Amino acid sequence: MRTMQITAVRAMHAPVLQARAAAEPLDCVLPGRETLPTPLGPAPTAVLNDADIRAVVQGDRDLVARGELQPNCESIWMPQTGAAKGVVLMFHGYTAGPWQYKELAQRFHDAGYHVFVPRMPGHGCVDDQGVPTGVDLPDHKGWDAFVDRTYAQAEKLGMPVQAVGLSGGANVALRMGERHKLNGVGAMAPYLGGDLPKGIFFTLADVLDKCSFGLFGRLVLNHIPYNKNVVIPNDPTPHTQGSLGQARSMRRLGADIKRVNCPVQLISTDGDILSGASKVRGMVGRCLQAGWYRFARGEEVPHAMLSPLENKNSASVQKVHDTLFEFIDRGRRADR
Repeated sequence: MRTMQITAVRAMHAPVLQARAAAEPLDCVLPGRETLPTPLGPAPTAVLNDADIRAVVQGDRDLVARGELQPNCESIWMPQTGAAKGVVLMFHGYTAGPWQYKELAQRFHDAGYHVFVPRMPGHGCVDDQGVPTGVDLPDHKGWDAFVDRTYAQAEKLGMPVQAVGLSGGANVALRMGERHKLNGVGAMAPYLGGDLPKGIFFTLADVLDKCSFGLFGRLVLNHIPYNKNVVIPNDPTPHTQGSLGQARSMRRLGADIKRVNCPVQLISTDGDILSGASKVRGMVGRCLQAGWYRFARGEEVPHAMLSPLENKNSASVQKVHDTLFEFIDRGRRADR
């Protein structure tokens, strides 16, 4: 019954989505937002080399129009029409989508930055029944390819590049800081695993996979769902089905980082089972320079701390946004 309902809803909305995809300019925005604010600074002297980024955004819009991608999962490109301070890349959490950056992306754009929030590989895709698949979520090599491709797209803009990420997206941003030249990385709740004893599962999974020469991951973890395999029509916070094996690949991307070669601002919550204090402390030691802002356990700031759609603690959302902005825009690292 639910499958029939989903199919009917998708069919009903398909003409609207197709019309929207055809009508909206690429210099926009955030799904569901108004047009861009007044541009900052004088007109640029050269054409912005953003064809690759525009192609990514248009590709996502085409997928939505065909019913192959959940609405609100499209990549976001917010260029300046005048001079820009730089480009800020924003990477959403594992299984989530660019919608997590709705407010923060606008803030950085208002301050004079180009902002690119790419949809991470495999996220938001649905099958012909409208159900999230997760089949194209990458392994470790696939994540590195995404890191390299996205950096190359940003580098073509010819200005300083910074990266911000949440959870698995923080791992992507940190990995980019290891592999490429960035001015800074803001990493919220990097998905590195939890502290013991609650984080014992992550340790056991690594041991079992190593002892079985990778068979435990391929034959067991890859067949255990990470999220419920459902879709809600017009969901403002769509998530993607994935497996525990795919989630482990995302975690290993961060855990295997050796050295981040730029300043980093880390933000975490004590007691977070996905981003334990001991794991984050270890990451601090692998950064060229690092600030570490820690929310106390009693403040009840969730792992998904970035968006008011997921974090109902408005004061902590504001603190996260302010900390990242002060770091990226003014180079001020925060410790607590």
